[in-house]
Amino acid sequence: MPSVNPAANYGIWLLASVTTTYTSTSTYALSARIGSSGQLIVDLIDPTGANYRRLSLTGFRAAYAGQWVMLHVTWDGSAAPIVYVNGVAQAMAETTGGTAPAWSTAVDSSFFTLGVFAAADLFNGRMALLGPINGVLTAGEVLTHVQTGKLPRWCDIGIGSMAASYTPNWSSTADSWSAARSTVSGGNSGVTDGSTSKDNCLKFYADNTATNSHYTYRAATTGLVGGQKYRVAGYYYVPSAQTHVDGIQIINNTLSADSYKVVTQLSVTGTWTAFSSEFVAVAYSGQVIDFYATAASSASFTGAGSSSDDRFYLQGVTFTPIGPLYRPIVQPILVVADSGSNALDGMLIAGVAPVTRKKDWVIQWNTTTSGNQQLCAASVFIDYTKILLDDWCVNNAGTSKTISLGSASAGTQYLNGGTAAAGRNKVTLVTPLAASAALWCNSNGTDALQHTVRGHVVD
Repeated sequence: MPSVNPAANYGIWLLASVTTTYTSTSTYALSARIGSSGQLIVDLIDPTGANYRRLSLTGFRAAYAGQWVMLHVTWDGSAAPIVYVNGVAQAMAETTGGTAPAWSTAVDSSFFTLGVFAAADLFNGRMALLGPINGVLTAGEVLTHVQTGKLPRWCDIGIGSMAASYTPNWSSTADSWSAARSTVSGGNSGVTDGSTSKDNCLKFYADNTATNSHYTYRAATTGLVGGQKYRVAGYYYVPSAQTHVDGIQIINNTLSADSYKVVTQLSVTGTWTAFSSEFVAVAYSGQVIDFYATAASSASFTGAGSSSDDRFYLQGVTFTPIGPLYRPIVQPILVVADSGSNALDGMLIAGVAPVTRKKDWVIQWNTTTSGNQQLCAASVFIDYTKILLDDWCVNNAGTSKTISLGSASAGTQYLNGGTAAAGRNKVTLVTPLAASAALWCNSNGTDALQHTVRGHVVD
């Protein structure tokens, strides 16, 4: 989220007939933006800007300045949009201007543009995981998307309120690889399996127009985007016991045939059959869908087919995008700051205990008189309840001495009447738990004793 309010607007997204501004020829646009006072605004607005219906949320930018925000706006085209911020539906204030349109007013959806409202109203920040979904998420689906990064299954399989993006224009020969086709309607004489018939279907026969590869129908689908997932669906009918044709192969191809993939093989004969197959469009321009007459269950056949005995029929074919235009590849997980006093720099997966590292410390001090002497002549620990003593070494420059080590004058919590021989000694401590903020030594002689105490801090 930007740290300052815009001079005019920070455009978030725009659904309109042009790519650079909400103003257009004669159509309405739908937009989301941050206004000059930092409010979140969702507008249904006409080309002049004078006639609009608006939802707004005051204090939006200031409340989330410097933070990532997940914004969902759902609209079914009939009622006011629902605005979610980080998965929570917001109480939006509604205002109007001029002759306000109803929320059911049609919007030109030719372009979905990110980060713009008008030419000078560009978003001043960062965006990620943005894109339209051709359907209306429920409140539960929005929350799941926020928490897991996953969209509902219907975005993948193309059900719900999805609409076909392309329907073949069978009234024009420009869509067909060859002209060997004709419409069949009004009872479908000759195109019935005895129980079912389809009006307004197309009849094709297999010829060898394309160098003995029997492409009998080609749908030019230049609107398909390479890498986007689609569904092709409709009905087909292949008569039984024909001379050659016993099926249809659907292929996603390019006009220059530089890349293609087989979408599916349709092999049912003698009855009208529904088909529906998903595919990811080939990553080249000039997308086409070929309906390829096959023999011997997918094998091509040479020579001309028969217009009376090598036929198939299609009805109601559509191509539909399924899923958003942009999906996260790495699913986000909820993280929390590792804020313990021994914390490693970074973040932790929610629900996982912090990973800490020891904060080691070392104290060195000399005592040179008999009786009780305090190391460092003062308290050494700010919070002794988080202190563990790892070891205590005594280097005796004189003769053997009897020493006690504790947390107070005359204390013996760590060692009671132990021996410090001449030279270096590693003391075996009774307990590693610090009992106070101070360290004391009681010696029965005046020889110099050098103390090295090592330990660490724990949470």
